[in-house]
Formats: sequence, C-alpha cells, structure tokens
Amino acid sequence: MLMTLAVTGTALYGSVKLLRHRTQKRAQPSVVNAAAVELDQPTRSATPIDPDVIAPSGKAMPPVKQWRILNRFTTNPSLRKTSILALGGATSLTHIALGLQYSSLLFIWNGMGYAALLAANYAMPRLARYRNESRDLLMAYTGTTIVAYVLQEGLLGLISPVGMVNKAVELGMLGLLWFEPDTKRIVGDVQQPATTVLPVTPVETV
Repeated sequence: MLMTLAVTGTALYGSVKLLRHRTQKRAQPSVVNAAAVELDQPTRSATPIDPDVIAPSGKAMPPVKQWRILNRFTTNPSLRKTSILALGGATSLTHIALGLQYSSLLFIWNGMGYAALLAANYAMPRLARYRNESRDLLMAYTGTTIVAYVLQEGLLGLISPVGMVNKAVELGMLGLLWFEPDTKRIVGDVQQPATTVLPVTPVETV
C-alpha cells in the first residue's frame, strides 16, 4: 500500500510539473485592460466588460454572480492564500483527529504532512526560492491522499459524510493551488542589483 502511494505521489508530482510547464508555455503574455470593450453583434455597439468577470486566461466571462465569486477566489492573492490555508488546515486537523480517534498512525502522519507542506509554502521565508516545488508537492500530496481514500474505502467512502466533505475540501484546495503563480521570476528580480546611475558633470561654457 505504501509503495503504491509513493509511486502515485511521484507520478502526480511529475504530472503537475509537466502540466504547469505546458500551460505557461502556451499562455501568451497579454495584458487585459480593465476598460476593454466588446462589440455587440446585433447592434455593433461597444459594451464595457466588468473587470470582475475576466477569467485568469484573459477571456471575458458571462456576468453571472457565481463566476464573479469564483474569479475573486482565484485572482485575489490574499483571498486565495487565506482560502488555501483554511482548507489545508481543516483537512490536516480532520486527519489528525481521526487518527487519534481510531489510533491510526497513517491518518496522523497524513495530517502532519499537510501541516508541514503548508508551513513550507507559506510560513517559511527562507524556503521562498523553493516555493514552486513545495506548491507542486502539496498538490501531488493532496491528489495522493484522494487516491488513497478511494483505494482504501472503495464504494463505502461515497456514503461517509466526513470522508466526502473532507475530499471536497481537498479538491477545493487543489483547485486554488493551481492558480498560485510561480515565484522564481519574482525572487530573481529581487536579488538582482540595482542599476547604478552615474552623475552628470556639467560642462562649463567659456
């Protein structure tokens, strides 16, 4: 069982890295203007697009309230980070509590693994340069936990309220982690020395 989970986690980690690399390679570095307009086909009139309904891909989304809420959770850095910490903390405490209740070291280790990865990704500034790896590792860890639940519980897991709620929490955290941006470029920009500007010597006229 542990060997199967290790292989699954490694495969998921590699898949996450590959998918993110392909997504970033295909993405075009276009800037979406909040004052962008679209032409209405029947009337050919310019209709302003609400910036709250612009998806992370840069495409306009229909002005539906549910889309606006989802867009704010995925594009607002502070709200996204708070949501990930809340969801990750909830599933971590749930696994630890179940481990203590049923005397299962596997559940306790699982909960502690969530806590350690969340801390490495958000609470340890010294590990900022490795934040991309810790984020992808957290995504693979979450996916492995979901796979382990399905393998261990089978169809009985579908009728467990605690299990299904916990898996929904993990899926929500997994979706939000996908929108976390890479930080290598930001860290590299911070470490670059500032450009030195030489003073201009005035020329005296005779």
